[in-house]
Amino acid sequence: MLNLDTHILLHALAGSLTRREKTVLSRHRWGISAIVLWEIAKLHQRGRISIGLDHPLLVQALAGLEIWPLPGSMPQYSGARFRQRSGRRANRSYQPDLPRAAGHPR
Repeated sequence: MLNLDTHILLHALAGSLTRREKTVLSRHRWGISAIVLWEIAKLHQRGRISIGLDHPLLVQALAGLEIWPLPGSMPQYSGARFRQRSGRRANRSYQPDLPRAAGHPR
């Protein structure tokens, strides 16, 4: 099973992966950490992606994924504390071109 990060999951849903990435993903079941859901919600809230947690394409994908819970100490890694510990900015801006679900605003 592959543990996908936020970027790979969103680009897989958008169909914007390379041929090699598609091949690798097609050979394995997918799972995500619960933090991926938080990241998607934050990116959507900040207007950096058009897909939210209620988007039908994401809802359908999540139904087939295993979602691993966060350890109890994870809240300390959110926001500024993440940047402070890692030296990287959290939630870099990117906008995969996700197909619009029928009847769902973008």
